[in-house]
Amino acid sequence: MSAANPEQRREWRRCDSAFALKERSDGPEGAVALVTGGNGGLGQRICHALAQEGAHVAVMYARSRDQAESVASELRSHYQINAQAFGCDINRRRAVDRLVGE
Repeated sequence: MSAANPEQRREWRRCDSAFALKERSDGPEGAVALVTGGNGGLGQRICHALAQEGAHVAVMYARSRDQAESVASELRSHYQINAQAFGCDINRRRAVDRLVGE
């Protein structure tokens, strides 16, 4: 998930695939990624891709807590990273602010 040009490190957000990660000069290893919809098909693939690169993953969900916790558990056991499920309605700013504060 590194940038195409390593000299151009930047904060990026990709709303169409529903995740945000602050890219670091040394890549995503050790970074924390918040993946909205991380329990769904595309979200799960994004979670796995980030975990494979060494990022810690917050699997965010709106309704399917059990599924999100299952994804987080799978990430922890398969990639030995920190992963946890968080319920959050991203359409509510206060909910997002509270989640980021955690």
